[in-house]
Amino acid sequence: MFDEYTFTSREMLRQKIERCLTFWRNRQAMVSFEGRFPSFEIAKEKCGGYEEDTIFEKVKSAAISVKEGKACYERDGYLFYEKDYYLQLLAILYSVFLEYGELNVIDFGGSMGSTYFQNKDKLINIIDKIKWNIVEQKHFVDFGKEYLEDEILKFYYAIDEIEKCNCVIFGSSLQYLENYKVFLTKIAERKIPYLVIDRLPVSNETWVSIEYVHEPIYEASYPLYILSENDLISLLRDIGYVLEQTWIKEVGEVWQVDNKLVKEKTFLFVRGEK
Repeated sequence: MFDEYTFTSREMLRQKIERCLTFWRNRQAMVSFEGRFPSFEIAKEKCGGYEEDTIFEKVKSAAISVKEGKACYERDGYLFYEKDYYLQLLAILYSVFLEYGELNVIDFGGSMGSTYFQNKDKLINIIDKIKWNIVEQKHFVDFGKEYLEDEILKFYYAIDEIEKCNCVIFGSSLQYLENYKVFLTKIAERKIPYLVIDRLPVSNETWVSIEYVHEPIYEASYPLYILSENDLISLLRDIGYVLEQTWIKEVGEVWQVDNKLVKEKTFLFVRGEK
């Protein structure tokens, strides 16, 4: 079956490869993808992962630089020195605040507060009642609690520790969860009204691949899911969420894997019964 993710003719193949190569030149120094694996566990055996000490030390150092005002924000330990607000996400967060009179975010896999610090000025200067709760791996949470927490920014080991929430953000993190359906079900059980799945690699089928991250970020590799877009939408519909909007944040978030196009899309889902 042909669709937007499948090359359908020689001319389309030529055009799409040319376009993908253009996008790829902007990404290849930092990220690459390889392989189809029969299971997440098998792919994981071939990867270094996000737990390595060198990666953690780099992310910690970058987070402290942001906290001290030496950089605007960091992502994966890579520092950014110019403000670059995530306007689509901010619009959603403003809408949540206007609807509920407060903003209580669960930022799942939010590292040391990458998304929060990137948009901090546009959040705290407009929203007067806000909590930004990050759920992360234990060593990230331990560090965050000691060095980064304040009245707004909090760190937690699990979703269940957070009492109030009206918006969940998976900031390019859902694809790295081996049991991602379990986490989505937990959110549905709590009837959290807004769900943002940001920068999720999707195609017209689901498979497991490996992502390689290169310098200047760091050297690492992770197993990840490339998910079927239609299956994801159906899964969320079955547990009570309706697709409200989708977009691609940057044109470079499209690439070719084998004979498929893979797109990093962002999805906004809303609870059918809030």
